[in-house]
Amino acid sequence: MTKIIGILAVMLWSIAAYSQTTKVEFGYDNDGNMTSRKVAVIPRSILRTIVQHHDSIVDVISEQKVVFYPNPTKGVFRIHITPLDGKVSNHFELYALSGTLLITRDIVGELTEVNITDYTTATYLLNVHLGGKVSRWKVIKE
Repeated sequence: MTKIIGILAVMLWSIAAYSQTTKVEFGYDNDGNMTSRKVAVIPRSILRTIVQHHDSIVDVISEQKVVFYPNPTKGVFRIHITPLDGKVSNHFELYALSGTLLITRDIVGELTEVNITDYTTATYLLNVHLGGKVSRWKVIKE
């Protein structure tokens, strides 16, 4: 896992020399047929954030940058959203892989800390809701 993160950091560092890059994601059905394609332009500033915080993940929702770190976590992780649109409903939900809702909480500031030290070592699912849009993450607790 560490080697993959290192390779990703080096690749992103080389990409950061450009003012922006394009990220393309594809969705496939069970038969392997492509069902969707998502193209996103990633600004240089976000690429720099990924390189500097190799244990963080970045997403952009409605022009709001969402940085989730550290992942994997020992028990406390952070959700950093800039700029946070406080005029809409913002909250997150943390689920066990079984689908059980463990935590739900409003996001009221740009930085939200989540403490999962009392939960077992496992993979969890995190949904960050900003207005009517959702960003989904896998949280790995060591």
